[in-house]
Amino acid sequence: MLAADLVVLFLVVLAVACVAVLLPSALSGRKAARPLPPAGPAVWKAAHHTVGEDTVVSVELRQPLADGSYTVLEQRPVGTVANLSPDYDATLGDLLDRARERAYLITLRENED
Repeated sequence: MLAADLVVLFLVVLAVACVAVLLPSALSGRKAARPLPPAGPAVWKAAHHTVGEDTVVSVELRQPLADGSYTVLEQRPVGTVANLSPDYDATLGDLLDRARERAYLITLRENED
């Protein structure tokens, strides 16, 4: 009998917890955030970002959004340079030039189809 009482108590506590979590959001009337609509065609761009102690250069396919931001649909790495490298500026410049060239060539190839 004690086991059955414990099961019932557990189910009651579980139901109360679910109501406590779901009820405030249901009463607030807030709707789930919808993704922003695209604001134009996706474009390939050179990009760079820091990962640990390195800067990674890549080519990104970016979808512009209505608020002026963008979503990255695809990313292709071009190269990496250590942030503390004595040749950081020159290497980063070379990698970004290579990434811009790849973005241009990918765009040309896609427009042939």
